[in-house]
Amino acid sequence: MTPTTPILPRPQYGRVLLITASHGLDVVPEVDSLYALGYEVRALPGRVTRARLFRTVLNETFDIIHFAGHSGSSGLQLDDGILEDSALAQLAKLVRAQVVFINGCNSLEVGQFLVDEGVPYAICTLEGMEDTIAKETAQAFYTELARSGNVSESYFRSKPTIKGGYSLFQGPAAAPLLENVVSKLLKMGEWMRSHDELHEQLPKQLAEFCSTKEELSGFRRVMTVVLLLISSVVTILAVLIGFHM
Repeated sequence: MTPTTPILPRPQYGRVLLITASHGLDVVPEVDSLYALGYEVRALPGRVTRARLFRTVLNETFDIIHFAGHSGSSGLQLDDGILEDSALAQLAKLVRAQVVFINGCNSLEVGQFLVDEGVPYAICTLEGMEDTIAKETAQAFYTELARSGNVSESYFRSKPTIKGGYSLFQGPAAAPLLENVVSKLLKMGEWMRSHDELHEQLPKQLAEFCSTKEELSGFRRVMTVVLLLISSVVTILAVLIGFHM
């Protein structure tokens, strides 16, 4: 398959290695749609062996490794056998991939292994997935990623709301995202502790629930306690996330 010039400017995660092996999947529409979104795609259709895969990516770099085909807890099904999770992690490091998207069945353990080995992001499936849903999910993810450049946001915007669907693992290399979350949580806690300011921003309609000044005063005292509890939980959560980064 000969690459063509992307229609749109290349996204932040712009280079995609697409692996399908001989699973009877028609990947041409998917490749065309990725090109239309601005991605540069290197597709490996047909018979894909371990040797061919590593030979193809030699001295090349890719932002994303996308696998579409059969997979399981032990690895990815290639035409000459299973590509174990350790070999996939080696491949990701070799091409400096930031994201590994395994669009196959039961790849949860593989995704966890990848981030444990240093891959920043791994998207995988918890159970079997219908081909139509798998294609639609991938299309939605790459569309969102081209728009936002944010892997986590794109994942949550595109994942299907079905039982046993997809899961996102984030490794230590994704720490800037966690730092951003911690910062926002801490700021939220500080803001919520400024009760007077918060009370001023509460809708005046709340006062209509109180028929007397005493009831209104009591309501505000209750709200103060509730807000203190919430702000404490937010702060503790931020500290715990920061501790585990």
